[in-house]
Amino acid sequence: MNNDKKRQIKRLFDFSFPSDRVWNDWFFNEVYKEDEALTLEVEGKIVSSLFLQGYKFKFHNRETDFGYISGVMTDSHERHKGYMGTLLTQSINEAYRRGFTFVGLIPASRHLYFYYDTFGFATVVYRNVERFMSNHLFALTEGYRAEAPDFESFRTLEQQRETTILHSEDDFENILHDIEHDGGTAIAIKNHDNQCVAMGFATTDSNQILVKELLGSDKDAIESALGALKDFFSTELPMTVYRQAIGTSPAMRTYAMMRIVNVGTTLDALAANNPDVSQIIKVKDSIVKENNNTYIIDKGKCIVDNSGKHKPTLDVSIDVLTKILFSTPQIGNIFALPTSRPTISLMLD
Repeated sequence: MNNDKKRQIKRLFDFSFPSDRVWNDWFFNEVYKEDEALTLEVEGKIVSSLFLQGYKFKFHNRETDFGYISGVMTDSHERHKGYMGTLLTQSINEAYRRGFTFVGLIPASRHLYFYYDTFGFATVVYRNVERFMSNHLFALTEGYRAEAPDFESFRTLEQQRETTILHSEDDFENILHDIEHDGGTAIAIKNHDNQCVAMGFATTDSNQILVKELLGSDKDAIESALGALKDFFSTELPMTVYRQAIGTSPAMRTYAMMRIVNVGTTLDALAANNPDVSQIIKVKDSIVKENNNTYIIDKGKCIVDNSGKHKPTLDVSIDVLTKILFSTPQIGNIFALPTSRPTISLMLD
């Protein structure tokens, strides 16, 4: 391990994110991996750094490789020199070389959505925000019981989603530590057949109970999970609940951004799962040059054909293609492409 590299990144991380040094120490002791830390150096000094962490991502019933970008930071004395833009461009190409199909990130502030737009990212991950008053009573259905969560149940519930990030067992343990560090808890709800049908993750502060994630499709079980979380905190605080956003609603808020890194593997997965789709898609990508092709989707296959003999049915930039594929079914119908909203949650930010 390059201890000097880790030391420089840790110093930069502590300066950029100073609010919780205990968490920072835990992250660098237990989560940090040298090959996930990408840096830009000037005269032997690290001036910009970010983490490119590997996950699995469920897309059209195929587990693809996903790069999650976090810890984006530049030395305060070296900002506004284009260093982060250079590093992001390098990181997107590195993601392609490492075999990732997609990359994603959660912007730390509103103005950064516009910044990441320029690198081909698209705002496609949304979540519904529900609020409950402190006196709200959650219905507890007979036959459900609350228990400590386990990874197998977590993975089963996560797999029920159509288009989603998938966490490993190590990720799950890190999530639990992260939640507990913030004074929170995770609760699983099991039915009379001992099946886990819902799971909730929540923290609290002086203003509210914050439910960061709810897994499961059983409405009664989810209601029981919310009631169990409220009982755990034994407080009269109001509750804010983040839920998966599938369609559109007034409660929907922007959350995370994604970018297609490898168009070929993306469209190959789409074609294999949708053999009736027939499209000729021409893609423009100013960063990953390998994506600049014409892709023919037909009879469950996707091939590259740059002969110019086939007129594209869709001629798009990489960010527009990302927006289309991760939009609502109504938008997908316009382009005759299968689409769905993605979910990214429980990341260590």
